[in-house]
Amino acid sequence: MNINHILGIPEEVKHHLENINAMFEQGKYNAEYLHEQVLIMEWQLELLAISHLTRDIQLLPSNKRSMKREQLIRRLLLMNHQVNTVVAAGKWHNQTIAERVCDALAELVQITAR
Repeated sequence: MNINHILGIPEEVKHHLENINAMFEQGKYNAEYLHEQVLIMEWQLELLAISHLTRDIQLLPSNKRSMKREQLIRRLLLMNHQVNTVVAAGKWHNQTIAERVCDALAELVQITAR
């Protein structure tokens, strides 16, 4: 999995994905664990995109915000759908999801604070 060509991904995220990929190739992770880690990383990246979009909305004049707000709402609804799909599939329960999202948010705050 080579993601170096994708712009805007923080180096910490790239490094984490490279570690996950290397461990999987060495047989240290099973497919379910790998899928879980990739899902968490996807959510982290989506939260990063949402935070950037929120910042952009705040910087725009009020008469130019509606299209960005619609994008933000679509992204939040999509993430909500993804979380509900995982819960409905019985993969994780609500407490696990909350813990994972909180962990992802904490990591996101650390990444964006740099």
